[in-house]
Amino acid sequence: MPTDTKSTSDDTTMELRVSVIDTDLYDSFRVTLPSRFTQMTLDKLIDSVFDEDAAAFSDISNALDVRANPDLPDIYLELLEIFDTWRNGECALHFFDNSGTEIRLSQPVRNYLSPAQPSDGTSSGGPLLDIALEQTFDALAKFEERGGDKGELLQWLRGVTLLYFIDKHEFRLQLDTEKEADQGLLSIASDLQSRGILSPSDMTGIFEITDEGRRTLGDMITETESYIDKYDLFKDVTFALDADVVEFDNGDGADYRVQVYDAEGLDVYRTVFLLRMYDGTMDARSDSWLEDIHTEGFFNDVLRPVLDRERVEDEVIDWIIESGFAYNAEQAEASRERESQQAIIRRIKSE
Repeated sequence: MPTDTKSTSDDTTMELRVSVIDTDLYDSFRVTLPSRFTQMTLDKLIDSVFDEDAAAFSDISNALDVRANPDLPDIYLELLEIFDTWRNGECALHFFDNSGTEIRLSQPVRNYLSPAQPSDGTSSGGPLLDIALEQTFDALAKFEERGGDKGELLQWLRGVTLLYFIDKHEFRLQLDTEKEADQGLLSIASDLQSRGILSPSDMTGIFEITDEGRRTLGDMITETESYIDKYDLFKDVTFALDADVVEFDNGDGADYRVQVYDAEGLDVYRTVFLLRMYDGTMDARSDSWLEDIHTEGFFNDVLRPVLDRERVEDEVIDWIIESGFAYNAEQAEASRERESQQAIIRRIKSE
């Protein structure tokens, strides 16, 4: 239960510790704050500490004990990104105290403070606010919020998933199946059958991919490969605005592909799903897809990059896109020149 530590207004400092459930944040974030923060509500404290305003950022950064943990600045930046994504409505955050009880951000900070502990060299000895975050992404809800038809999207996702496992994993679905796990797939197969993509064999009753289905698969593969050819360089981008420099494929850049798809007018849900299917993401669920295909959580997981992604300002992404297309053109021209030179060398050698 939260502890009501009303006497904390007399303390000179308080400790804030933040961890994130089920992420690769390798350590908890810790910072010592002035005692005035104990008089705030939790939402006000969070807005104050995780504010990208330059002055607030500088104040918190300067308060980090990098001698105790040199990674604190990096952890702070990761948390700033999480809170920025949350404020943009791209994810949900749930907050828990150190007992695992979900807390309400409208509550006073003092209601969730642990009593002051003796200083051990890594803390100030002031009262402790210990918060755990759970970050979730609901791409389907966001699609609906933006005016999309979630039911229609799910129908397409499930149909493509079934088609994928029939084609690549040779899954056999029988029209008159009595298997409980397979029966739920019949409505999905029926929709594909109505569009001429699947058809049950007259002899075996097993659904087979039709010629139209093969064309559909081929078109999706061609579409996906075109996205890779045109946009894959945007998965590794570094830039410096002050130097007017953009670099690609240097091994330590940010992945802006989804923002590029959006800026280019592509359907990011369709694009991300096709690319995830192409890269083998679905294969990792080969043992559970029969159940997963009926759950929204499965598709939210596959579509997570739609929301969980790097972002920059619109004018910056336009600049990155322009630079990327110019880079692609230069690489293509260099490749043509190499091929031309190699052709000349081969011709000379053959004479």
